[in-house]
Amino acid sequence: MIRDRLKTIAMAVAVISVAMLGGSKPAAADILMTISAGGSTQSYDFANNNQAFEVAQIGNYSLNIETVVTNFPGTAQSGAISTTVNVTGLSGAPQTLTVQVQLVNPNNNDNLLWTGPTTNPVNVTAGTSFSTQSGISGGTVTTNTYYNSTNLSTTTGLGASTTSANQAYGASPGFNSVVMGNPAGSYTLSQTLTLSNLVESQNNSFNFGGTSSVLAPEPSSLAVAGLGALGMIGYGLRRRKALGA
Repeated sequence: MIRDRLKTIAMAVAVISVAMLGGSKPAAADILMTISAGGSTQSYDFANNNQAFEVAQIGNYSLNIETVVTNFPGTAQSGAISTTVNVTGLSGAPQTLTVQVQLVNPNNNDNLLWTGPTTNPVNVTAGTSFSTQSGISGGTVTTNTYYNSTNLSTTTGLGASTTSANQAYGASPGFNSVVMGNPAGSYTLSQTLTLSNLVESQNNSFNFGGTSSVLAPEPSSLAVAGLGALGMIGYGLRRRKALGA
């Protein structure tokens, strides 16, 4: 179980690393970033790019936010979103801070369809990073991954969160992976990253991050599922023979 979980984490990290290093040229799409804190909301639209960087002042926070996504659509690359938030200043009491990331069609702001992987099912993951840093003594980071298998190019909004990961400050990185159906062979993928219950003793800078990805199941997982199906078939045949005796 631990080995399988580490392999899944490694796969997610590898997908995001490829995106950060570059690769094939991404098709036209916009990264839509929405930041909320202290009752205020700000939205930013980064046109035709698979990377976004924003310097923002919202609520009591001064922020540098970077998002990297994999190439899309029409490539074999798995879908992935990686967001890192650097808090460069805090002018008052800590507030709940949320960063939402969507990939949208630049023509109409409908959610973009990702076309890889096309396997059915897929593994949908969420991960967090909130390491020990000077001046911080508490808080929680939550990553929510929103996944919807669809071939409709008119899909809008986030929908229901498919999976989430939580990490209390100083704890091991949070990670969660669920198996989801992908009957359409394409999907929408969005992310929210939330910092809550922050306890800070100094006005220091700190950072946290989150990842969301959609991965093809490992062959070993499919083999186990196949063996299970064969076992059920064998059980059915044995039961039919027993009933016919």
